[in-house]
Formats: sequence, C-alpha cells, structure tokens
Amino acid sequence: MPDLAARVLGAFGRDDIVPRWPNGPLAPLLDCGAGTPVAKLGPLVEKISPEKADHLARRFGA
Repeated sequence: MPDLAARVLGAFGRDDIVPRWPNGPLAPLLDCGAGTPVAKLGPLVEKISPEKADHLARRFGA
C-alpha cells in the first residue's frame, strides 16, 4: 500500500514521504488481519454506458 499511495500522491504532484506502515492509533486495527489472503474483487459498480452518460449530461448539464 505505501508504494501505491506514493504513486497516487505523485500523480497529484506531491512527493510526501509515505510511512511503510502506520504506527498511530489505527495500527492495531490494520494489523488484525495480518497474513489473511485478500480475495480478488470484481467491479464494485457497473461501467457507465455512453447512453447513460448522455442521459446524465442532459439531466444535470455538461
């Protein structure tokens, strides 16, 4: 995650140093699943079709 966070920050022109792992109040919560495999997730939402994009543009202005 720190490498990904650094890339995202870099895309916004930031060069903040990202800690390897948090050591603040959330550290125990983040550590509680250590070693648990992460399952691949499918798309969380469906892709907006061109027709739906046109509908939304007409409805909300674009």
